[in-house]
Amino acid sequence: MRKTTMILACAITAAAASAETHEVGAHDMTFKPEVIHVSPGDTIRWEYVSGSPHTVSSGDGCRFDGLFFSALSFIEPVFEWVVPDGATGDIPYFCAPHCINGMVGVIHVDEVCQGELTGDGDVGGEDLLVVLSRWGSDDHAGDIDGNGVVDGEDLVILLGNWGACG
Repeated sequence: MRKTTMILACAITAAAASAETHEVGAHDMTFKPEVIHVSPGDTIRWEYVSGSPHTVSSGDGCRFDGLFFSALSFIEPVFEWVVPDGATGDIPYFCAPHCINGMVGVIHVDEVCQGELTGDGDVGGEDLLVVLSRWGSDDHAGDIDGNGVVDGEDLVILLGNWGACG
């Protein structure tokens, strides 16, 4: 039980450390920015700025797909949604009352690059040094697969993704 708790704590700490919050404003008949780039675990925060009441409704072609929905107005000025793990590609959304007027947006979920540990945009020598310096420990900074120990499985993942991300 203790090892499971440690793995969960490392996973939560790693996700929380890298998660970002992205702001989107609902202005009259537009979302600004209209397209945002996010990663799984990031939070998107929509805020009512101006115009008549809006919604934030997931779906394409003004058709709700059930992923998320919220009213957005001066009464309910903020809606937050966390991008789920495993989400990829584009997630379109719209304002239900104003979709026919073009009030739409796109969430582009960037591909996660496993093994990129240093924030430089590629898997390389510096990432390898992180894994090797933490070898055999339960340090989540080098535990790429989240199994609770920095080991050969992490090294295999890192080497398998060697090179530029994205």
